[in-house]
Amino acid sequence: MNRPPLGLAKGTIDTLCGYDWPGNVRELQNVIERGLIMSRGGSLQIQLPVAGDGRGASSLKHEPDSDRIYTDAEVRKLERANIIRALQLTDGKVAGEGGAAELLGIRPSTLASRMKSMNIRRLME
Repeated sequence: MNRPPLGLAKGTIDTLCGYDWPGNVRELQNVIERGLIMSRGGSLQIQLPVAGDGRGASSLKHEPDSDRIYTDAEVRKLERANIIRALQLTDGKVAGEGGAAELLGIRPSTLASRMKSMNIRRLME
């Protein structure tokens, strides 16, 4: 893809290893390709879909339908589940290399603020 090599954070590796991969190698290839396209900086950013229970969704084919409108409550529920899953994958680490903020592609202060507003406590307290 004519890009310099990107680093792979431990949280990203854990995310990839913890996913079910129902689409096998083709799905993995698509996720990596999308990650390369979407990544900025020196680290590969991988985002997998999250089911309401916090586990990886069964397939990337179930991405949100572009014609569907989600309620605010649905969006907040999905965001909360996504944050909880990122914290689980990083053993509660919020900031720094391999932390949930890096995995989510947001600043640690933004993640901390969202956790506070959603009443999400660190998992390892």
